[in-house]
Amino acid sequence: MAKKFEIEVEKVNGYCACGYKEGDIITCEGLNTPDKPFCGGAYAILFPMQTALFSGATFNFEENPYCKTKLACPDNGYVIFKITLYKEHNMAKATITKKTTLADKRKKAAKVPGAKPAARKPAAKKTGK
Repeated sequence: MAKKFEIEVEKVNGYCACGYKEGDIITCEGLNTPDKPFCGGAYAILFPMQTALFSGATFNFEENPYCKTKLACPDNGYVIFKITLYKEHNMAKATITKKTTLADKRKKAAKVPGAKPAARKPAAKKTGK
């Protein structure tokens, strides 16, 4: 599944030839252009941020490090955009599984009263030539 981006119009301070309004949301996937006609001037400002986020960059000074805000349109800065990366999976909900080792089994067995510790495997014998 590709990485998804959401471009949101944060603010409009004047005339916009494309008719963008505050709150408009445009989406795109990967490094592709948005899924509907989009202002080339605005995209020239947004694409470097899209590329950076796509490549793993984070903006730790932002409230959401996977988001870049206050991106002004080059046409007098009348329109302010925000771009947000939505990863393939919501990492907050992801479950990380860990391989159970023999040491983990021993620790678990030690906590159970009356349980025997896991058996050790004999060391491999070295053969000399």
